[in-house]
Amino acid sequence: MELKRRPGPSADLFTDSIADVSFLLVIFFIVTSVITASRGLDLAMPEEEERAEEVVMEESLDIHVTSRGGIEVDQQQMQIHEILPYIKERLQLAPDKPIILRTDADASYFQMIGVLDELRQSKKKIGMELDNLVIPTLREQSVYWE
Repeated sequence: MELKRRPGPSADLFTDSIADVSFLLVIFFIVTSVITASRGLDLAMPEEEERAEEVVMEESLDIHVTSRGGIEVDQQQMQIHEILPYIKERLQLAPDKPIILRTDADASYFQMIGVLDELRQSKKKIGMELDNLVIPTLREQSVYWE
């Protein structure tokens, strides 16, 4: 008696929908992956008001971080540790006086962040909160300071 061979599974791969499945997998991973972006500085900026107050330069404290790495407060050269005592003295006379922190476009970020950190520590170092800090944009700087 001769045995018949049963037809076994075919050695061919079913590849008709592999492209479809791989496309769906790509879409799945794109949708479910977390896309991260570099955040930069974490600053809480106030909501933009309809009518912004105009700040007159003579009525404010001007802190200028120069491109040469220096710090000028009211056009006087100062070190970072000298800023807060000077501000405390000036704000005792007029506590509502705005503090303008402006930076040259090619100034060091390290220096600007150092000044900003120093101003944020005002409560601990001089006992007063600096709520009236203003950081102008480059366009505002070009209009008012040049």
